[in-house]
Amino acid sequence: ENVDSLNSARFAPVLKGVVRALENAGYNVYHSVLDSSGYMVPQIRKRIFVVAIRQDSARHDFVWPEPVGSVTVAKYLDPPTASDKPGRLPSTDRGKERCKTAYAKVFAEGVDPRKTPVLVDVDCSPQFAAVGVNIARTLTRSRGATGGPWVSTRGRRVTVSEMCRLQGFLAREVPWEAAGVTERQIGAMLGNSVAVPVIGAVVAEALYAGGLTSHRHAFKYA
Repeated sequence: ENVDSLNSARFAPVLKGVVRALENAGYNVYHSVLDSSGYMVPQIRKRIFVVAIRQDSARHDFVWPEPVGSVTVAKYLDPPTASDKPGRLPSTDRGKERCKTAYAKVFAEGVDPRKTPVLVDVDCSPQFAAVGVNIARTLTRSRGATGGPWVSTRGRRVTVSEMCRLQGFLAREVPWEAAGVTERQIGAMLGNSVAVPVIGAVVAEALYAGGLTSHRHAFKYA
């Protein structure tokens, strides 16, 4: 799995080289760009996946999992607390400007950011502005490390448990505090991770194609 720019014309020779090397080593190779938002993950996250199945193990054609549906961020946020304040702006000048610009745009489109979650990257420069209405934009390593996007309906950044859900993890599956990991470290790791439902669906298909399961199993989406 890698960023989808690996599938662009600029990096085509790199991708072709990877595929050629695997094929020469005796593998059937498949690659495709999948967007996590189509697999019950509340995040727009386009990534290229490469699956290689050893030719002498192949039993069925590998089939890429079809999108199964989308979900909204609102369903995955922590319950509101007394400290939350819908519409509150970040404390930094850059954060305030990113939010003001984003909120003005969605207001013009009929969306009230105090009622509908608008997730804003408050750390980026204007040319890289990333805004999602009831869905997160791509959580990167650097953005995860700085605390993730700002949530308009809460007036704060996402929590670690919310970042876990943005990647398809259940918070209880990531006991980062018990491991002595800081919020910055776990945020970076989550930004670097693969969305669980997507990799689960890909692996399920690969196991069947490689003859490791007797029939095709549909991945169970939480």
